[in-house]
Amino acid sequence: MEKIVKEIVQTLNKKIRKYDIIILGSFVFILFLVIELILFSEHSTSHKIHEISLRFLVLCLILTFSIYIQFIINKRFRISQKLKESEEKFRNIAEQSLFGILIEQDDVIKYANQRMAISMDIV
Repeated sequence: MEKIVKEIVQTLNKKIRKYDIIILGSFVFILFLVIELILFSEHSTSHKIHEISLRFLVLCLILTFSIYIQFIINKRFRISQKLKESEEKFRNIAEQSLFGILIEQDDVIKYANQRMAISMDIV
């Protein structure tokens, strides 16, 4: 039972960490919105300060989501780089293998190394 609870907590922590930037940006937005409602509900302050605070709120949201989008783009780039490296390693290992390697998927040959091609008289 403890193991299951620990796994659930770890999964939740990973998901929360994934959305930290959005949570932080949303919190800042709500905080400034509340401050603005408190300060400007009576319209006792100037209109310029009100405009500046609204622009600051919008800027906070734009920056938050921009940072999050950049984070996602960087993450996808790292994943694609790792995939390319992995494919290159496989290709090098397969081509240097002393055995024939054949990869078939859905009744279609997707890959055959040089040794397999020679043994099948394809080359």
